[in-house]
Amino acid sequence: AGFGRIAGQSHVVSTTRGARRNGTLVPQRLDLSWTSEDTIKSSYMDYIDGAPHKFVSGYAQPEEFRSKNPIAIENVGVGSFDPFLGLLSPLNGRPLRAACNGTKRIFDGRRLATLTAQDVVFVPPFEHDFPQRRPAVRCSILWQPVAGYSEASLERAAEFPPVHAHFGQISNTGFAAPLDIRGKSRYGWVTIRAIHYFAETMTPFLPFDIREITAP
Repeated sequence: AGFGRIAGQSHVVSTTRGARRNGTLVPQRLDLSWTSEDTIKSSYMDYIDGAPHKFVSGYAQPEEFRSKNPIAIENVGVGSFDPFLGLLSPLNGRPLRAACNGTKRIFDGRRLATLTAQDVVFVPPFEHDFPQRRPAVRCSILWQPVAGYSEASLERAAEFPPVHAHFGQISNTGFAAPLDIRGKSRYGWVTIRAIHYFAETMTPFLPFDIREITAP
């Protein structure tokens, strides 16, 4: 699905695989790799019929970060997406505004949350400076933890303001994706901006090699 370069010395590569069914994406597998203290770690999550089935991670949660309200992966069920695929919005023939409408369930292997898009505003091409010279929409996205989060995360959630995002349609695929996302974290305001857009290819897909990205 894409990769994100995180500020500082940390890099992350995410690959999501799935099938298109009835106008939406059905997740099949998530692979995630990241650098940590000069080492490369990874995790993956497998799905069966669109429901999370197995999660394996190279990250061991410290005791203070573990949840007092954990959720078993077999109880998540169909209809959840990983945090990366969850930002891809099927339009199904609807206007672009549909990308900023509704609630999604987000599950990363340990934690379940909801993302609710609201307050949509249409932005014509002459009012934005994104490389994609097509209409966009702007909206706010409210994150709410459901289960699997630490006590500290639950306490911060009450003070966590909605993030703001612009969405644009990806060519003629019938899907929309974020052009940028801006939100407040414990470290201050953070803006993530898309610098490379999706491109169709007929060649076999190979996962990213994080060592190529992190090489000096």
